[in-house]
Amino acid sequence: VYLGPAVDQNHGLDRSYAEAVKAAEPRFIRLAYTGLGGSQTAADEFALPVANSKPTINNQGFKDGGVRSLDAGLQLCLDTTADPYLVLGSYLDQTSLHNLLEYLCGPVSEPYDQLRMLNDRIIPYTENFNRIILEFSDEEGLFSSDLQRSSYVNLMIRTIEQSAYYRELKSKLIYVDGMNYESGVLLSRADYHASDFELDLSELSNPTLTKAFLAAA
Repeated sequence: VYLGPAVDQNHGLDRSYAEAVKAAEPRFIRLAYTGLGGSQTAADEFALPVANSKPTINNQGFKDGGVRSLDAGLQLCLDTTADPYLVLGSYLDQTSLHNLLEYLCGPVSEPYDQLRMLNDRIIPYTENFNRIILEFSDEEGLFSSDLQRSSYVNLMIRTIEQSAYYRELKSKLIYVDGMNYESGVLLSRADYHASDFELDLSELSNPTLTKAFLAAA
């Protein structure tokens, strides 16, 4: 049962929200809501229709898992002429990564491309985007050493490069290493490193630091 404005039914997102994002004219939209590679997310949940959710019941009652459909975010990117920024968790394996690439750019003869067709998308998504950012992260703390973290990122990059779809994706992909390395240095083959930025605002009482902060801003 769908409850909401009829105009929103085919988009999966509130129309006013989509219009606000469009007005901001973002270059990229980070689609972390999908839970791709999360321990509590089914491997193929990203390919389900926009209206899907994953309800659960525990001792605290009923909980709606929320929309995981990647199609909702990709459609928002298309509507706002932004490129997608996908966040991939450390529980993502090589098979699931292949299925994701197939969903994005494979021919309609493949299983995951047929799922894409069920979401009313026949043409591969890659034909409409100039760039696709893939960030590999470990927010659930699966890895215990920098070597494990960098090895996983390199394995995922190598898996993409060995894919049948890599030739089409090669000029579009940007790899971001989102691991929190103990050394604080990028250790993988990724193009960029994303790490948390923390600033102690109490230190800005120092006139020198305040001047430097304002100059940077």
